[in-house]
Amino acid sequence: MFRVGGIALPLDASLPLNRKFMMLAEASAYWILLEEDDQEGQLLIRANGVTAISWYCNGNSFIADESSNATTESSYMPTSISLRDPAYIFFTSGTTGKSKGVVGCHESLAHFINWQMSEFAVGLGDRVAQLASFSFDAMLKDVFLALCSGAALSLPMDNPYEHPDLLIDWLETEQVTIVQTVPSVVASWLAAQSVTKATLRQLRLLCLAGEPLNGELVMQWRDTFKTCSAETINLYGTTESTILKSFYRVPAFPTHGILPIGLPIPGAELEVVNQSGEICGIGELGEIIIKTAYGTIGTVDHMIEGMLVSNNSKWVAYQTGDLGRYELDGLIKIFGRADDQIKLRGVRIQPQEVIAILSEHPSLQTCTVVDRTDQMGEPVMAAYVIPNGSANVTSDMLRDYLKLRLPQVMIPSSFTVLSHLPLTANGKVDRAALPQPNAHKHTSQQLSILLTPTQEVIANIWSEVLKCNQPRLHDNFFETGGHSLLAVQIIARIRKACKCDIGVRAFFDTPTVAALAEQVDASLSVSSRLSIPPLLSTNHESPIPLSFAQQRLWFLAQLDHNDATYNMSGTLRVPSYVTLTIIERCLSEIIRRHQILRTRFAVRDGQPLQMIAPPTALPIDSQT
Repeated sequence: MFRVGGIALPLDASLPLNRKFMMLAEASAYWILLEEDDQEGQLLIRANGVTAISWYCNGNSFIADESSNATTESSYMPTSISLRDPAYIFFTSGTTGKSKGVVGCHESLAHFINWQMSEFAVGLGDRVAQLASFSFDAMLKDVFLALCSGAALSLPMDNPYEHPDLLIDWLETEQVTIVQTVPSVVASWLAAQSVTKATLRQLRLLCLAGEPLNGELVMQWRDTFKTCSAETINLYGTTESTILKSFYRVPAFPTHGILPIGLPIPGAELEVVNQSGEICGIGELGEIIIKTAYGTIGTVDHMIEGMLVSNNSKWVAYQTGDLGRYELDGLIKIFGRADDQIKLRGVRIQPQEVIAILSEHPSLQTCTVVDRTDQMGEPVMAAYVIPNGSANVTSDMLRDYLKLRLPQVMIPSSFTVLSHLPLTANGKVDRAALPQPNAHKHTSQQLSILLTPTQEVIANIWSEVLKCNQPRLHDNFFETGGHSLLAVQIIARIRKACKCDIGVRAFFDTPTVAALAEQVDASLSVSSRLSIPPLLSTNHESPIPLSFAQQRLWFLAQLDHNDATYNMSGTLRVPSYVTLTIIERCLSEIIRRHQILRTRFAVRDGQPLQMIAPPTALPIDSQT
């Protein structure tokens, strides 16, 4: 396609059909490459007037269908291409209320890929995992890194992020050496690591970008995959500046908290400037600016050379909207946003786009969307809506409406109904005055207890993943703090516990304990229905990790060894006929039966562990 002067517009199959319509129309697409039996593709053809090129698989080859309505062979002859000619279009969230199609060029794409190959010595022995969605520019650094370097491009199963345990096993089986993804995805892999025995010993590069990376996640990765010696790289950039423009090689002992975004790649500069456009001093917060001669060339609506004019006429300065500051070593760290843009799981989202689409709902008078932090400290989007008159508005109604128009990551986690939006003195929405998103309210119907073993297993998994109290039968997962990556963790645990397969798509459609239990039971035969296993005593010969509650108490004890806050004491009056021997025998039997009464905390290699002592008689001193 590049050889004949074509411009690529990758479409992810999982996107809502309406969004595909919009992308094809905005990009003025002319050709569309379809699988032979793609029914949805036929709808796109009729709606957008594009010409189809069908293809089918014949063994190991992909063949264009000669019966398709493509033009003659001469249409595919190579043509002259200049460095600054358009090469691809990717749509990002826009501040005007609709997505913008960013147009990249051949020169800038080639510049980044050549740097990547050289900097990390990528070549014939490497295998690159293609994990990024085809609707995000991150896929370019997977696909073209492999194709241009002679490395192998490894394609995973469909919807790879839905199966973190299977994906980790696949990385091991495929002997993948280079993985490029976002930190929150790595966190979901670590949560699922307990169900896989993969070591990832063959991995040599773990490249993370799209959101701030913290040192704790890197250390957790290294502690989990102890035999994996992969170097961790933190990269930073924007779609407008062409993929990524800085990198940081994470050292063996990274600092706590957010890690630096590192040094600019050749052909780029990073600056932190204040509101006057002057370079900030060390520790001064400002906006991060990327300057480069290898950026994108505008949008489908406005082909320009960048957002600002640089002093160097060959370079263009791009405002990232990210707040950062210089550290003592001269490196830059990110500290939030200068605008309302929200970044969720590596995806930049402009709330105005979500507001514009949500406002079109006929039952709403107005609405706003803001960023909030959930109970686990993770960023989420919250919507606040004003009904139209006496219209009955529900979260499920609004969520279903947005599902048809937006990707899952752009759908707010909560919808709070208000009588009016609080405003500032100048008439703008007062974000600080907005209430906390509605905690899910339980109706009388929802107060039903868990009735089946399947429901109980799912509720326990739900509670562990969300770190919350046990949910009710009809609690909505996304209204109690859940999001897509946490849903993936829950599905992985349900598959392991219930020995059945449930798709993430089905979870999104019916995200309640009751509905999930029905799906699990429907997929199991009557003879294999879940039953609660008996509680069996286990002889723990080796140390055991602390539970979350024990970790908290142990931590508090380290702060003050003499603190007796959690000690409970009391006096018991015993009848005279209860002899000391009887008391000793009773207490000794209780201690024998309950291992926790014989458990102490010990520290090994800096980690607290539970040590269970063998049963022994408890001598009691008698004082008169």
